[in-house]
Amino acid sequence: NLQIVDSRRFQLGERRCRRAFLKSSLTLRSAAEYEGGESASGVLCQKLTTSFRKVWLQLYTTGLIDDAYLGSLRCFVEDAVEAYDEGFSIAALLLELNVNELETRFDRFDRTERLTEEERKSREVWIFLVYSTLARLKYIPRTGFITETPEDKIGLQPLVEFVAVALEDGFTLEGLHLEMALRQSDEPLTPTQLSLRAQWIRIIFLTNEAMQLRKRSS
Repeated sequence: NLQIVDSRRFQLGERRCRRAFLKSSLTLRSAAEYEGGESASGVLCQKLTTSFRKVWLQLYTTGLIDDAYLGSLRCFVEDAVEAYDEGFSIAALLLELNVNELETRFDRFDRTERLTEEERKSREVWIFLVYSTLARLKYIPRTGFITETPEDKIGLQPLVEFVAVALEDGFTLEGLHLEMALRQSDEPLTPTQLSLRAQWIRIIFLTNEAMQLRKRSS
C-alpha cells in the first residue's frame, strides 16, 4: 500500500503563494548581483524551488488541470532532469536545496516564506519520480556519472514501471488516467489520494516525454 500524503497540506495560501513565487522569481533573476555571484548549484536549487512553487500557485489560483498547470509541472521536471544531468544524487540534491534556501535578506520575511517540512517531503517525492523514471529509461546524464538507484521509500516504483510500460504500448496521458480509474483496488482511494496519484502520473509521463523529445532532437 502506498503511504499517501494529503496534498492539501502542500497547497499554499493565496497571499503566501503569490509572495513566495514573486520572491523566488526575483531572487533567481538577481542571483548574479549577489556579492561574489551565485554558484551553479545555487542557481539550480533556486530554479527547482521556483518551479515547485509555481505548480502549486497555478493549481491554487485557477483550480484547473490545464495547459498552464502542465507547463509549470513540465518546468519542474526539466529542472530535476538538469540536476540529474549534473550528477546530483537525490540525497546530495536535497542537501543542496536545504543549504540554498531562497533568501531575500529580510529575516522576518524569509522565516515565514521558506518551504514547510510537508512541502519539502512533497518536493522529494516529485524528485524521486523524475529520477526513478530516468533510471528506468537507463538515461545517461551529460556528466556520464550515473547516480545510485533512487531509494523507493513509499512504494512508488510500481507506478513508475506501470506508466513507462503503458507509454511504450502507445497510451496517451488521458488514456493512462482512464486505465488507472478502471483498475480495481483492494483499498479504494479517497478523492485526495486519487488527485495525488494523478499528479504523480503526470510527473512520470512528462519525464518520459522529455526524454523522447531529447532522443528525437539528437
